[in-house]
Amino acid sequence: MIMNKRGWMGILVIILLAIIVAIIGFWIYNSYIKVNAPIGAIHWTESGKEIYCTDSDNGFDAYNQGTLQLYDSRGNEIKDPQGEVYSDSCFGENKVMEYSCNSGDIDETINCPKGCINGACIR
Repeated sequence: MIMNKRGWMGILVIILLAIIVAIIGFWIYNSYIKVNAPIGAIHWTESGKEIYCTDSDNGFDAYNQGTLQLYDSRGNEIKDPQGEVYSDSCFGENKVMEYSCNSGDIDETINCPKGCINGACIR
């Protein structure tokens, strides 16, 4: 059985519409997932959830106090279990709890040879 021109045109229109719908769907899905993530945020997956991270002192820097912010894929801020923010803080007189998006774990205790004040090692 041979199809006429009208039949082929109908099939082409259906294929074209399917492609357009797929492209629009893909764009909407990606926009919904990523549109609210902060620009420049470091990204990883944890327990199947997308996590985005920013650090006000631009990463691992024990000599500047910074605050880490974690976001889910919709841009909602994630706080620690007690509802606190992740801010670098002194841990005793000679250590700083440094939060960073760049380390395998988001926090690390750093020795401060000259002491710690206001969440940063003294230079």
